[in-house]
Amino acid sequence: MSSPIYVTAAFRSGQKNQAYIFMKKEYIIEEVNPGTYNDTILYGPAKVNQYSSLKGTIFGDKGIDCAFPSVEEGVAFIFSGPSSIEEVFPYLKGTVFANGLDAAFETSRPYEVYLFKGDKYACIFYEGAGKLLNSSPIRQNWVTLRGTIFENGIDGAFSLDHDTYPNSV
Repeated sequence: MSSPIYVTAAFRSGQKNQAYIFMKKEYIIEEVNPGTYNDTILYGPAKVNQYSSLKGTIFGDKGIDCAFPSVEEGVAFIFSGPSSIEEVFPYLKGTVFANGLDAAFETSRPYEVYLFKGDKYACIFYEGAGKLLNSSPIRQNWVTLRGTIFENGIDGAFSLDHDTYPNSV
């Protein structure tokens, strides 16, 4: 018996207070209203493969495991399984992150992203050759998550709009 599928990826859209939220091969676009119960589905659920660029790819066929937007407008990094991670981020070779990603979100600093896999996280800088800035167990450096279910892993995450919430990461 397989376990239920919940959010597998999420990332902030280019529109203020909007996020793409994925459940493998389907997604919604949601208006996010932090601190309230007034989030609204603006679009979807819809199939990922409706995007012609994803039809016939692993993303359209198997779904999206992890995603985050790039600093460059209209560009996002999307992942399904481990196949392309080392190609895109060669500095993750030999780490748990080379075997697939569970979640990611960008920090308030350009080209910097948090990646999550199991109970580990990494902070990377992906501009140019890029580099791994830090990697450790979630519970070690995310003290607010200690003693919660989240210290064991995070399957989907996105950052808030940095213009509206400049201190969010």
